Amino acid sequence: MRASVSSSSGLARNLRWLRRSREEAIARFQERGFPTSREEDWRFTNVAPLARTAFRRSAPGEAAGVRAAGRSVMTFTGFTLDELSAAGEAGREDVAALLASTDLLVAGPFLADQIDTRRPWVGSRNQEFVALTDRYAALLDNLDQVHDRVEVNVDASGRLSVSGWADLDTLDALLTGVEARPVR
Repeated sequence: MRASVSSSSGLARNLRWLRRSREEAIARFQERGFPTSREEDWRFTNVAPLARTAFRRSAPGEAAGVRAAGRSVMTFTGFTLDELSAAGEAGREDVAALLASTDLLVAGPFLADQIDTRRPWVGSRNQEFVALTDRYAALLDNLDQVHDRVEVNVDASGRLSVSGWADLDTLDALLTGVEARPVR
């Protein structure tokens, strides 16, 4: 169930503004580092666990491999579906390949003045869910009723990974008795 979109976005025509914005943000982050709870805007948010997390960008084609292994692919982006589609149509093969391998797309920029606490996986009300396959299409009608949204995966070697949104009590109950070992 691929969504039809228009290609009216200017994203594919000129990405210089985005590169410049990213470079400025990286420079600002390198200068200031992670915010702390001593800063007014961050006083209720502890980003220390985030600061300790090693992130990596997924490799081109990685989503196709995930799908080939029988898992679902959910893609989060600050771009709209129209912008992504236009980029793919303009020759961005990486964007087109990612969309082709995505089951559920969460699209749109985060807007701090439109905080969304009812739907899972989004930060603001303007962000949209787009089912690019039938895998999660039925879920979209009842997103505000999804609670303690946690996904648990156990791979063939027994390695456990937990992702999603849940309160600390739920996570503690879920992980009681699970031995914590460093990831290798």
